[in-house]
Amino acid sequence: MNYRNKIIILITMILSMFIFNSCAEDNKKEEAKVKTCETACESWQTCNKGNCELSEGFCENNESCKDDIDGKTECNTEHKCVAPTAKICEKGEKRCNGNNVETCSSDASEWIIESCNAPQQCDATTFTCKAPELSNCTRLSFDNITLEEHSSQYGYLTYAETLENNSYSIQIGFYNNPVENNKIYDLGKGVNTDFSTCDQCIIIYDTRGNTQKDFFQVSGSIKMEAGSIASGKSKGEVMSAKLIEVTINESTFEVTPVKDGRCIEIEANKTWAWDNISQ
Repeated sequence: MNYRNKIIILITMILSMFIFNSCAEDNKKEEAKVKTCETACESWQTCNKGNCELSEGFCENNESCKDDIDGKTECNTEHKCVAPTAKICEKGEKRCNGNNVETCSSDASEWIIESCNAPQQCDATTFTCKAPELSNCTRLSFDNITLEEHSSQYGYLTYAETLENNSYSIQIGFYNNPVENNKIYDLGKGVNTDFSTCDQCIIIYDTRGNTQKDFFQVSGSIKMEAGSIASGKSKGEVMSAKLIEVTINESTFEVTPVKDGRCIEIEANKTWAWDNISQ
């Protein structure tokens, strides 16, 4: 073998090694691309040679469904072509339904409900939850509030008074032990905004006429100066309270403000007080 042939064989071997290494590197890159593709593809996509492609029977958007022979022209959240959603309202439309503000959903298929918490009501002009304007409230004075019922087992203590002419009666209740003496509790915030959840509760009943009317607290404060629920004896007072006319669900005890209903408040410069410790 002459020198020239040796050179040709050597060059051929070098080129073969280069091509082999290049192919091996390309294969590694392709394998890496496929692995990346398999983890990057959505559940409705298939990895094909390193590329995420739409799987058979799935859609990417409404445009993907336009040629569906069954008229399924909408691509749902599961990326399946479905029939158009029935529209029951206009997108963004608002309305009052009882004490709820209802807003039409973005696809016009349902009403999204926002419940107004007492004392707020759904305002039919602005379609928002608004507290009623409390003016010209009936002012009452209760001067002989006495123990009504007590249970240390179930943790409640109630006081009551009915006015002499049987026109109004009041019930003041403490629920859930313990009550801190001299702590002022807000009657219009937190759990105290509903009769179904309140720890300190005031109900006034208007028993005049053929139909009883119920009133529940919306503002004011209450404190137990001494005593406890457990003992069944206490001394305390209600200050600056206002109550609005409500309906009370007989099963859940949830209150719903009566639209354009009346309100009751403590007579000026007075409190509703009780004391059965010294009795």
